[in-house]
Amino acid sequence: MNDTIRNQIEALDSMRLPDLQTRYAEVLGEETRCPNKRWLVRKITEALEGATDDAPTSDEATPEATADTPAPPDTAPDDEAIEPAPPTETDNSDGEETKLSKLSVPELQALYLEAVGRGTGSSHKRYLVWKIRQAQRGRIPVGPRGQRRADGEAVDFRCCRCAWRPSWSRSSTRPASASG
Repeated sequence: MNDTIRNQIEALDSMRLPDLQTRYAEVLGEETRCPNKRWLVRKITEALEGATDDAPTSDEATPEATADTPAPPDTAPDDEAIEPAPPTETDNSDGEETKLSKLSVPELQALYLEAVGRGTGSSHKRYLVWKIRQAQRGRIPVGPRGQRRADGEAVDFRCCRCAWRPSWSRSSTRPASASG
């Protein structure tokens, strides 16, 4: 970790919550409304440290030199162990990818219709993003929902397990009272 990263991490402790939320969006690329200051500091710190770990240092070999050297045979991955990551982004017609969280509500509703197979009346952006991701991962049933009852069929229900039924659903099988 270099000195600039260390200074940035030390400055996080003195930042206010809105400033930390802004810094989180800058570093991690997504917005948060998390009110937990310690969690925000920890996540930003992890991201900054991870960025420095991924960056090659001056004493490491250049990327051109490492591309020519083959990987050791014992580190070759098995084809069975690799699972493709579920798609969390959508492709534009241009070939560039856009994050779901960056799409507008009408675009998310259209993508929801495509992914789930039925329309939605929801205009809640985070719900739509969550539901689309669940559908892409195969965690929710997709396609149109079946009808619970046939159209025009009368609703028959009982309250609890007792024999009481609402008055409008009783049959007229009671004997007629003697009128006098």
